[in-house]
Amino acid sequence: MVMALITDPGILVLDEPVASVDAITKSYLAEVINEQVDAGKAVLMATHDLSFAPLCSDRCEVLYFESILESLPSHELLDAPRHPYTRALVRSFPMMERVKDLAGVRGVPPSTLSRSSGRSSCIFRPRCTQSIGVCSQKEPGQVSRRADGTRWDGGYVVCRRGGIVTMISVKDISKSYKDLRVLSEVSLTLDEGEILALVGETGSGKTTLAYLIAGTIKPDGGEITFRERGVFGYRPERVCKNGWDRLPVSKILDQSQVHGV
Repeated sequence: MVMALITDPGILVLDEPVASVDAITKSYLAEVINEQVDAGKAVLMATHDLSFAPLCSDRCEVLYFESILESLPSHELLDAPRHPYTRALVRSFPMMERVKDLAGVRGVPPSTLSRSSGRSSCIFRPRCTQSIGVCSQKEPGQVSRRADGTRWDGGYVVCRRGGIVTMISVKDISKSYKDLRVLSEVSLTLDEGEILALVGETGSGKTTLAYLIAGTIKPDGGEITFRERGVFGYRPERVCKNGWDRLPVSKILDQSQVHGV
């Protein structure tokens, strides 16, 4: 990098600038890069280090075998990815300042032959955790990224489903048992591939909320949707690959006991 800066270039192209450097040097290099930007220069940086990219860049383009799958603000890379591949990258990247279980990207990368022969489906479909039939029928286009469901952050995802899908949505749910108010206008979302923990002391409403989401009791007000379908007004169903995909929950539970599930 020093040799490149001697020529005072208008644009600086960096390929893995922090490979094999210690944390102190990494922090110093981030300052140097930001100084170049402050001086009016442009910087293009390629890096495997997901924790370094937000320190000295404005935007991130996430590439997967010849294609950009997501474009997003750098400060949202680690905490708010919207494409399943970007999320898988973040989950597989170790960070000392965060305690988390590492999970790799499932499956294997596409072969050179499959990439060179052209494609009519999503390139990430064989490794995606939320792929459906339409993902294999047509190559996806760009879909605007919505940072909070309403505000456009200037980015996009390349996904037939618009990025990571919401499995469960709870909006303004309230529940009382006679004169005892248990839940008051509770809202939450659970995305595909996400684990959400309900925590609180005894009597805080955790079990009641779980029953409401499962559809075993009805709320006094509010709305609960599962895969964009209302939980109430039809019998909850479970989607699986063993022929139970249209059975009501009560029947599934009976069958699971018979089969020892």
